[in-house]
Amino acid sequence: MKTTAEIIRPAPGAARRGAVIIVVYEKYHDLAECLDSLYKHLPEGVAVIIVDNASSQPIGEQIARRFPSVAVIRARTNGGYAGGNNIGASYALSIGAPKLYFLNDDTIVSPGFWEACERELEREGCAIAGSLLVHHARPRILQIAGWDLDRSNLCEHFRGVDQALDEAFRGRHACDAVFGAGFMMRAEVFASLGGFDERYFHLSEELDLCLAARDAGWEVVYAGGSVVRHKGGASLAHTAPRYVYYLFRNRLWLWRRFVPKSVFWRYAPRRAGRMLWNQVKTPGRSWRAVMAACGGIIAGFLSGRKPARSLKDIRFINTGKAARDS
Repeated sequence: MKTTAEIIRPAPGAARRGAVIIVVYEKYHDLAECLDSLYKHLPEGVAVIIVDNASSQPIGEQIARRFPSVAVIRARTNGGYAGGNNIGASYALSIGAPKLYFLNDDTIVSPGFWEACERELEREGCAIAGSLLVHHARPRILQIAGWDLDRSNLCEHFRGVDQALDEAFRGRHACDAVFGAGFMMRAEVFASLGGFDERYFHLSEELDLCLAARDAGWEVVYAGGSVVRHKGGASLAHTAPRYVYYLFRNRLWLWRRFVPKSVFWRYAPRRAGRMLWNQVKTPGRSWRAVMAACGGIIAGFLSGRKPARSLKDIRFINTGKAARDS
């Protein structure tokens, strides 16, 4: 089945250096601040593509008037983070963007964020460069830098969590994956891998994409010179049952795809059990969230082995001036 999206406003300029892709859904209060920071620090030759992920209220006229140079695309169905970004990336590929930068709308970019990632991708063999994500209210404290997975026992290492942003995180650092709030990828590699796996819908899809790139022989790094302030939790609160469900299901899917079967069945039950116990003992955690975690575990063990990636199934409709003025 093809995914259909409407081109409300096409990109007005060239994308010779690449494109920034921002997916929004329902809440637009962070978008203007994000775009303000982008246009302060974005070099020429980079297109900005906004994907409205089938919100009940389309992007308002104030955004269109305030930022006349952005491209606006409206998805007809909500495909989650993966689906929305696939639509934006497919459009970026159609206008010749060589690099894709995926950015959450609840972010503020810093000077040089684009150039630092771009330099890493100009190195032979590097396909993905992530920004350092710092807390929006505490910009000298990291949210996270990179992520590593030990494929022999499923142990995960989250780099830089709540550490001070200092010289230890400058430069380039290889890792297994970076995080979806802000990272750059070679467009041709993204296309060759088929884009994000849309069955994830929310959470772990960028880790899946990074591991797929690593397995294809590409390097993944975080670029210490690229810093992005991230609010977090704008799309789905971390305490919401749906968030917890996706957290458990998708992590099990991720492990099943990228580790040997013997490793998965030896370690995944105990890892999932430990994650569940952490949910149970977290103060204030609702019983609905705990039940959602159990549902995610069941779904994760019973399904999700084969990836579902395809950018070829996206069809664009140019809706013309009337829609652009909406």
